[in-house]
Amino acid sequence: MDNFSIMSLEPLLKGSKSKVYQAQVIRVVETFIRFLQEHALCNKTFMTGDRLDDMTVRIMRSDLTDEGFEVVRLAMNKWLRGHDRGKPIEDVSVLEKELKKLRSK
Repeated sequence: MDNFSIMSLEPLLKGSKSKVYQAQVIRVVETFIRFLQEHALCNKTFMTGDRLDDMTVRIMRSDLTDEGFEVVRLAMNKWLRGHDRGKPIEDVSVLEKELKKLRSK
């Protein structure tokens, strides 16, 4: 299986010099990582507390369990689009719904 990047913080932060934009991007990545870790969907620990320590964090395919990758594949873009339409960043219901469906099979 090929290994590839799922999400990388550093290039996202370079999208704008605005501190507001950068803070929002960090919140998105932290929320996503928190979801993955809380549901045992990754093979490594990215955050030990509530905040990212490493601003160069990159989530690779190999960092995710097979179930974690399926959640990413099926729901990550829907979750991100919801935030573009005004849903709170911390609303991970789309991710949770997909995970529930996968685990019920």
